[in-house]
Amino acid sequence: MPSGKGTLLKNLGDYVVERYSQPAWRAVVDSLPADDRAIIDGLLLVGGWYPVGVWNRCLGAFITRHAKDVDGEMIAVARYIADRDLNTLFKVLLKMGSAEFVLGRTDSLWSRYFDVGKFVPSEVDKRRWSLKLTAPVGVDEAPGELTCGPGVCGWLMQALELTGVKAPRVVQARCRFHAAPACEYEVTW
Repeated sequence: MPSGKGTLLKNLGDYVVERYSQPAWRAVVDSLPADDRAIIDGLLLVGGWYPVGVWNRCLGAFITRHAKDVDGEMIAVARYIADRDLNTLFKVLLKMGSAEFVLGRTDSLWSRYFDVGKFVPSEVDKRRWSLKLTAPVGVDEAPGELTCGPGVCGWLMQALELTGVKAPRVVQARCRFHAAPACEYEVTW
């Protein structure tokens, strides 16, 4: 069964509590199916792996309830997760590294969160990269459209800023949820 890391759910909960309130997070969790609630209310391990559908449904429930600007809210969630999840040692490596360092390791960074999907990075020109994400489409099969669209863009922007890049531009050019064979991203700085 395709899975996502517990750190996603933990950090989403922390984000909602910090930005909105504990009752707002409780309402999101309470709106989920019983099996999903049991996972989130149980002993949720940040390093544990959980069915990817739990992440997709929880994120969707939050966005449905609280987002006035869906893309903007998802970018904020992704930046929060990136900032919280990139531990101190990794942040030091990012500060010593470069944008190329991060982008060249996109697939291994992705696999820190999901055990499904593959990222293929390609340097197009100086300070211009193309990234391709292949993964299935389906709530219980892979990360959903919110994650692969504004989520990936926001996470990458935060990671690139940690390398010292000022105002990186990350755009999803194609989406597998909209008739493309893969999600494709253009990154410039």
